[in-house]
Amino acid sequence: MLCVAPLDAAHDHRLVFGAWLEWLRRRDAASVPDLVCTGAPGWGAEAALALLDNAPTLRGKVHLLPGASEAMLDALYRQCLFTLHNGGPARWSGAVTDSLAHGKPVLMPAAGDQPPGGGLLHFEAGSEPSLLAALEALSSDPAALEQARVAIVPLRPWADVAADIMAEAGRLAAEAGPTPPLPLRPGYRTPLRRLRHRHQHSAMAVAETARAGTQWHALEEWGVWSRPGAARLSLPLGEGMAGALHLELDLRGPPQDQAVALQARRKGGKALPAIEVVLPAGAERTVTLAVPPGDGAVEVLLDCARAVPLPEGLRVGIGLRALCVARDDSMEDRLAMLESRRFKVVEALPRG
Repeated sequence: MLCVAPLDAAHDHRLVFGAWLEWLRRRDAASVPDLVCTGAPGWGAEAALALLDNAPTLRGKVHLLPGASEAMLDALYRQCLFTLHNGGPARWSGAVTDSLAHGKPVLMPAAGDQPPGGGLLHFEAGSEPSLLAALEALSSDPAALEQARVAIVPLRPWADVAADIMAEAGRLAAEAGPTPPLPLRPGYRTPLRRLRHRHQHSAMAVAETARAGTQWHALEEWGVWSRPGAARLSLPLGEGMAGALHLELDLRGPPQDQAVALQARRKGGKALPAIEVVLPAGAERTVTLAVPPGDGAVEVLLDCARAVPLPEGLRVGIGLRALCVARDDSMEDRLAMLESRRFKVVEALPRG
């Protein structure tokens, strides 16, 4: 039998292991199926692990495989009789869906509004005797188990679901109107990193929206890596920003020396000549680009011909920590830009 869930308080493996131990006390060990648990220990796992450590007979039947690969999980799903999901009566997880997708029934706590059927089998939530009775009944009655398996409603493959989501996202993107101006405050630095705040605010929107196309990795705490090749920023600006601009980019080099070609233009306009910057490994540098006047959004290309591998396996181009834009004809903007570059300005991030 298979249990795909973290070993934590929410999934109460202490209850599961207790039922298995009682099962072993009542029956010959050879007649009790093995239990494979693939989750890593988490908060609240101490009681379950202590029971496992102190019961040698249980250790011979319960096998912990944290960090099992996708190939191993696939093999475990194919070979198991059914899966056990003790996530509480109101919990449904990807493991339940994966089990049903592999044609394996799921034994899980009963919920008031969730009748059995469709491959779902129930026991009384929080009851070790009820769980043990269900385990014994299913393991000793192949016909009932086969009936539950036949009742499973075929599920669509994840690849088909992902394809539909991407198609719908593409349709919505094609039908969307022009991107509204980004709330960039002239002269002030906007971080392009993962922002952890309880309230939504404009800095989050800029960090997500400014990165155009698919040539970017996910935001991290410090900033964001581009993918190898040409990554693009798109910055639709508001009123009063149609003149010539200065744009500063705070770059970070990958673990190896990296050359990046930078080019700015207005959307629909002529691009200015690219400049090439070479960043030593791990170095941080601020680069200033001239942006021509115009009504279109500011577009910036960051082109790295060479891919640099990170220790965790990502292949990256260049890192980007923040950006800052200032109007050429505004001394106030230029001074604020200089101060934001030289000093750490402590102020609350806007919520709007």
